[in-house]
Amino acid sequence: MGITKLENQNLSNDAIGSGEINTGSVDSSKIGAEVKNEDISPSANISATKLALPGPPSQFVRGDGSFGAIDTTGINENAFNIGVLGFKMAVNDGLTIFNLKDGVVDEFHDESGIDTAENTNAAYDSTSDFYSNQGTNVDLPSPQIGRTSITSTGSGTYSVEPTITAVDVLIIGGGGGAGAGGYNNTAGGGGGAGGLIFYEDYPVTGGGSIPVSVGAGGRGGGGASSSIAGYLGGSPGPYETAFDNATAINEAKTFNFYNPAEPTPHQFFYSPGEKGTDSVFGAAPALVLTAEGGGRGGGYGHTSYVASFEDATIQGGSAGGVASYTSEDNSETGAAEHTSTQVSNHPVPGLSNDPLPGTPINARGAFGSAGGIATGTATNTTHATSGGGGGAGTSGGDGIATPETGGAGGEGLNYNIADGSTPVGYAGGGGGGGADTAPPNESVPFGGGIGQLTTNNESTPWLQPIAALGPESGGNPVDAYGSTESYPGGDGTANRGAGGGGGMTQGASPTGVGIGGNGGSGVIIITESRYNVSNTSMTLISDTFTASSTPTTARIVVFAELPDGLSDFTISATRDNSTFNAITLTDEGFEAGSSGIKIFTGSTPLTGSASPQVQLRWKIVGSSLSGANKIHGVSLQWE
Repeated sequence: MGITKLENQNLSNDAIGSGEINTGSVDSSKIGAEVKNEDISPSANISATKLALPGPPSQFVRGDGSFGAIDTTGINENAFNIGVLGFKMAVNDGLTIFNLKDGVVDEFHDESGIDTAENTNAAYDSTSDFYSNQGTNVDLPSPQIGRTSITSTGSGTYSVEPTITAVDVLIIGGGGGAGAGGYNNTAGGGGGAGGLIFYEDYPVTGGGSIPVSVGAGGRGGGGASSSIAGYLGGSPGPYETAFDNATAINEAKTFNFYNPAEPTPHQFFYSPGEKGTDSVFGAAPALVLTAEGGGRGGGYGHTSYVASFEDATIQGGSAGGVASYTSEDNSETGAAEHTSTQVSNHPVPGLSNDPLPGTPINARGAFGSAGGIATGTATNTTHATSGGGGGAGTSGGDGIATPETGGAGGEGLNYNIADGSTPVGYAGGGGGGGADTAPPNESVPFGGGIGQLTTNNESTPWLQPIAALGPESGGNPVDAYGSTESYPGGDGTANRGAGGGGGMTQGASPTGVGIGGNGGSGVIIITESRYNVSNTSMTLISDTFTASSTPTTARIVVFAELPDGLSDFTISATRDNSTFNAITLTDEGFEAGSSGIKIFTGSTPLTGSASPQVQLRWKIVGSSLSGANKIHGVSLQWE
């Protein structure tokens, strides 16, 4: 009997179901070892636990079925390359701080990005943009800058520290004295400010000395005698003409007041103010900086005192204001503006002015401005107003006819050289004498003296009349200048080179004299700016940069020339501004070619635990240094 076989073709699909197979009747010995690809449904869900792979968990299966580890070295390399690229972009674009997504690049285009207060022995070279432990004629770090203010008038010397090679100098001439107000309601012109020079990096010799001279402020015009304040003019008489080749006109008026030191009758002198004297820094053959004294303010309104055309005594560092006119000289209907002679008389080679306005502080250059002119003709019943003195920043204002107002003193300029942080106004012009309305006071913040006004529309004058006590007065004040309607101008502030304010009188002849304000003395302020340095150690530390989240790793790229080698330097980073984690640097070779700047890279875990943990900084410390090591830039990244 033949054996009956079941062939594939004799079995239809699903002919044998699970119900036809007894449990346990098919064991593993009945199943072939080979599972072919076609035996597995495309939709089969096979768990990884069912697969026996020969590679460790840290490896991955390649496309050819072999196993291998993931190469992570490129991740760090790419991060460092980003830092290098950022540095190159910063250099090419002239940037100082170049921000990355999670990092910064600082190529030291200036000192921003560096905590200069915490640095030690790290000299910044602004010419080549690097920090070094050694340098010749390099910028002096801010904490080490020495400052000297010379305020006493007259000659002296400035002693240079042994390592200093350059200084910044602010030099201002003495301010001009203002003119006196005379009879017939005339007012004195405001004194001009002293000329102003601000010179950066003036070359000096370490250990040497430099001759200096600080100019005095000019005395205000007017006075009743040689024993009472007020500039009376020079020899041979009590007057000076206000311009060359003119005849002095004795316009002294008499007024009977008691002064046992002088014979009677007593005379009042309606004179112009006195020109301020020059301030000088340096001596030939070295560069000499001369800040010219301010021009004097015009006095009483006759031609010899008004100066209706250019006049060397009203001209100056900044020019004085022109005094108002009286009807006794009604041929004069106007007056010429008097210009500054600071630049023309004392040019400084190679020094150019910063534009004004536009430089709110520390403007470089040599400065002076014109004085203002008078307005109106004074009579027994009509006032006239005078021009303000020029300032370093703006010209003096013209007298105003309606309302009768003296010209404003010209504004000065602001500098923080005295302490490095606080702006101070210097070289303001004196206000012109007014009438019914006080002159504007724009120059007062720059030291300018207040121009006087009358009491027509004021309950009290800005400045009380000067009084003297005489025995016959019974102890009551008696105005030393002849009338309670004689008002002195305000003095310019000392050591700011400011002009005095014009005096004013009210009423017809005979009357007293409103003396002009005195000009403020000049000043010379010196700050050390560059020096020679040689240190065996240095510490350079960045400002703080804020991360968006807590970082765990810092990567750094340093661009430097280190002749002493890496062994003399430690580099670190922090995330909490407290705990600095050390970074071991790798020398990646020269930035370009076979010499010059090298690139050093490294990374470190960040472990600082102080709060907040997002305050990133880097620090470089060098010790036992003998060569000139230069740090050109640093890139810090975090993740």
